[in-house]
Amino acid sequence: MAKRVLIVEDEQDVAELISDVLGMEGFETCPSYGEIALTDALRFQPDVVLLDLMMPVVDGFEVARRLKAHDETRQVPIIVMTAMHDAAAKAAEIGTPFILPKPFDIEQLTLKVEDALRRR
Repeated sequence: MAKRVLIVEDEQDVAELISDVLGMEGFETCPSYGEIALTDALRFQPDVVLLDLMMPVVDGFEVARRLKAHDETRQVPIIVMTAMHDAAAKAAEIGTPFILPKPFDIEQLTLKVEDALRRR
């Protein structure tokens, strides 16, 4: 069974690119964005979440808080995607060791997802 990756990203072209790349690597993906991320996570039941921190309306910090507050999504690893210079500190704020700096290359993306799944 393919591992599932929820992609929480407000830029549709970036979400589609990530979805296409991971799909070619055998992952099942579900693009989402801040306001509906928890609903999508509960429906899709991801094995890992790729989370953009800088989104309008509901940012990545709030999405992470919602995911961690729900029994069904609390243990799902979150990979922070960000161009922020203090990415490690921001990731620590939401309790994840997984960071994917933007911009990233395809190999980094796949390796980071596989790493998060191994350490789950």
